[in-house]
Amino acid sequence: MKELKITPIGDRIVLKPDAIKETTDSGILIASQHREMQTRGVVVAVGKKAKHVSIGDYVMFQNHVATKFLFDNEEFFIFRELDVMAILKEDK
Repeated sequence: MKELKITPIGDRIVLKPDAIKETTDSGILIASQHREMQTRGVVVAVGKKAKHVSIGDYVMFQNHVATKFLFDNEEFFIFRELDVMAILKEDK
C-alpha cells in the first residue's frame, strides 16, 4: 500500500479494514444481512498520543464507534485507540 497522507489527531488511529467476505470458502454467496461486520484491519496511521498501537498492527476494534470514510477511493475507519479491543498476532 502506498504511504497514507493522513495524520490522526491525539490518540486516534486510522485503519484499513479487512474485506467483507461475500462468499463462503466453497463459493456459496452470503446474503448481505448475514455478512460479518468489519471489525478487523491493519493500522495505517496513528496519532501522537496513541500508546499501545503502531502502524502495521492487525487489530480488532469496536465497529459501532468507528467513523468510515473514503480517501483516494479506498475505505478506512478512524477511531480512538481505546476502541481497539485486541492486537492480533499469528503464531510462527
